[in-house]
Amino acid sequence: MQTLQANSLLQGGRYKILSSLGQGGFGITYLALQIGLERKVAIKEFFMKELCERDESTSHVTLGTESSHETVNRFREKFLKEARNIAKLNHPHIVRIHDIFEENGTAYYVMEYAENGSLAEKLRKDGYLSEPVATRYILQVAEALNYLHQQRMNHLDVKPANIMLNEKDETVLIDFGLSKQYDAVTGNQTSTTPIGMSDGYAPIEQYKPGGVSEFSPQTDIYSLGATFFKLLTGSTPPSASDVIEDGVPVDELEAKSISQKTIDVICKAMEGRKKDRMANVKVFIDGLKDTSSSTLSVPEQSTIDDETKVIALKKEETIQSRTFTVNGVSFDMLLVQGGTFTMGATPEMKDPWDAEKPTHDVTLTNNYYLGKTEVTQELWEVVMGNNPSYFKGKNKPVENVSWNDCMKFISRLNSITGQIFRLPTEAEWEFAARGGNNSKHYQYSGSNKLDDVAWYDSNSAKTTHNVATKQPNELGIYDMSGNVWEWCSDYYDKYSSSSQTNPTGPNSGTCHVVRGGSWYNYARRCCSLRRNNNDSDYKDCDLGLRLALSEQK
Repeated sequence: MQTLQANSLLQGGRYKILSSLGQGGFGITYLALQIGLERKVAIKEFFMKELCERDESTSHVTLGTESSHETVNRFREKFLKEARNIAKLNHPHIVRIHDIFEENGTAYYVMEYAENGSLAEKLRKDGYLSEPVATRYILQVAEALNYLHQQRMNHLDVKPANIMLNEKDETVLIDFGLSKQYDAVTGNQTSTTPIGMSDGYAPIEQYKPGGVSEFSPQTDIYSLGATFFKLLTGSTPPSASDVIEDGVPVDELEAKSISQKTIDVICKAMEGRKKDRMANVKVFIDGLKDTSSSTLSVPEQSTIDDETKVIALKKEETIQSRTFTVNGVSFDMLLVQGGTFTMGATPEMKDPWDAEKPTHDVTLTNNYYLGKTEVTQELWEVVMGNNPSYFKGKNKPVENVSWNDCMKFISRLNSITGQIFRLPTEAEWEFAARGGNNSKHYQYSGSNKLDDVAWYDSNSAKTTHNVATKQPNELGIYDMSGNVWEWCSDYYDKYSSSSQTNPTGPNSGTCHVVRGGSWYNYARRCCSLRRNNNDSDYKDCDLGLRLALSEQK
């Protein structure tokens, strides 16, 4: 047994161990309850994995051999010094130390617990982050490092696993196990931290004996740039030796439509030689703030119009709308209140296919916004600088776009607006198409008469039509039946009969869901329940998209 067991008590019952959060070479971190204040805290215990043992009956930490006493004692003193150094720091994005004590033959320090996990965990769930979100996080870490460097300290282990998120979704820099304190006059190290590095995040000097013996902000700046790369791409950066040989893999950033100046900031931060990187973190910060203000070539009015409008549908119905403008092109997002509905082949939906069975109850616990119309060619063109559509017309829906094309469009749109637009989930799409909580249980989106609400094979003259020229559905949303098929975020799979809450589809697959039917299809394919799927690279002249946006809480 190496870890303390759950419910173990420390400091005469002041702290109760709840679980182990992780173990490194020099310590074990626990989630614990500070009983007097009834709050969760993190407790780090000094425990050298290769040299220490624990007595199972007493929890006392012992040394494996007599010869290791001196080594363990030296590093335990370093552990306590580390805690005292962190306790002197006062910055909102650096972990706070609450207590320090010795017990069980070893040492402990108690620190704030960031309950939303690490950025590494967030990346495992989300894959990668949009440029605005990643930039917000990385600027907070940069401010923490700027403060740290003013105290003549280097962190030396900046990476997503060492950046936690608190209850406000703000970053907290942790794990100072490799950090070094430097003399303010000579610049030489005053601590004896063992040399360590995290491959992909550590610059070449950390691999060399004495490479970080003198204070240099550029070492942390490299790790900061590498962390930014990881947040934006989801890929671990190549090792420092590979970066020196081949450079930063900018193609991965370009594939996510990252702005050129952000790419330039990352490349400058990850230069192979220290002297070629930014001189200090302030230069890194200024580069990013310049990126956010000038690289998008978007005038002030092209961000968000924060005014929430109320649109009258009928005398007895209203719905909230938010308007966004990009380079003079405006589009509306309508609020869809969450609710519960039966998804699939319900009785009013005629001639269902096997793909729409079995029916199952779905609950959407969160409100969300959905595009009032399909994305138009005009909007696509001002964001992407091109128009791939076969049937040209600025107010016609953009088409001939693959799922992957849509991801690039959304990433670039998010960079411009600072929002987190996305594709709707299949459940969100169908709930809205059926009229949400205002549903009148029509077969098509907004009516049982398809000609009233849709362009399809019998009335389209074999072409797309301007959006919002037919009647809207119960929520004020246009063209959810007909005109063009619309991509959803989900991978495609068969339905299950079990009830679901906020479903997002399977974790992997080969094809993504498309919904709604198109100008090319007969009536049956334009029902609100109808589902189809295509490969992520597939594109056609009857295939477009509609935007979704989560409601901010």
